[in-house]
Amino acid sequence: MNKLFYDGTNALEIPAKWEECERWQLASLVEHMHQAQDLMAHKLLSFLILSATKDHLQHQLIIASLSDEERHDAAKFMTYWLYEKPIFIRHNPFPKFKGYFGPGADFKYVYFEEFIKAEKFYTAYAKEHKPEDLDSLVACLYRPKRWPWAKSNPLNPEDPRELYTAALFEVMKEKVASWPNGLKLSIFYYFDSCLQILVKNFPWAFEPGEKLPPKIKNDSPKTLYHIARELAKGIELEKVLLRPIVPVFFELNESRIDAEKLKIEMNKNKQQ
Repeated sequence: MNKLFYDGTNALEIPAKWEECERWQLASLVEHMHQAQDLMAHKLLSFLILSATKDHLQHQLIIASLSDEERHDAAKFMTYWLYEKPIFIRHNPFPKFKGYFGPGADFKYVYFEEFIKAEKFYTAYAKEHKPEDLDSLVACLYRPKRWPWAKSNPLNPEDPRELYTAALFEVMKEKVASWPNGLKLSIFYYFDSCLQILVKNFPWAFEPGEKLPPKIKNDSPKTLYHIARELAKGIELEKVLLRPIVPVFFELNESRIDAEKLKIEMNKNKQQ
């Protein structure tokens, strides 16, 4: 936390990084960052959002007593990091909302099938910023809590959500349409942060991003569904699609390393 001193002795505590923001602050910040305003307006509004911690009423009174010059100075020096550092939210800030459950930290509970679909809508929203793509991304990840007697994901049994189905996705898309936009944008940035971890660990699986975020390589015949079929190796494809996404990438990486070692060994044998 940063401290902003006023009247010589007292101070306001202001989050110094994204992880220190309260959930409502995070949702408010990411929403207003997507609005068309000049830079100073962005910084000033960010300052007002960030300074409203703990005793909200007391802070409102303090902020109201500051002169315009003092507010602008505070905004200038206290919120610069909002626009110079990337958002990094590996922990889902909204694991539950209105009785519907989402994934956990670092794509916990996210499995192969929903990741394939969610990544498609994530890329589309990053490119076009269409609200329906953002709704679809959230609808891929959020579902009702599974009843104790209901069928669970056998390969991801800790997942509290109902299994992903196309029908349930359509239902959730209608429901999330009315959710606060800041909350949905926070989920978008959570997905982005977790995806960046995958890109860092498995760069061979992703297209490099320039102005847009990196996306899964799909310009070759081997899409993720083709990879899923290869992983199945005689077992049911549906079982592969139910596997948690992070272990799948680790297994793909190990297979890639083994194939490279085999190729090197074969080349050595040819030279002998």
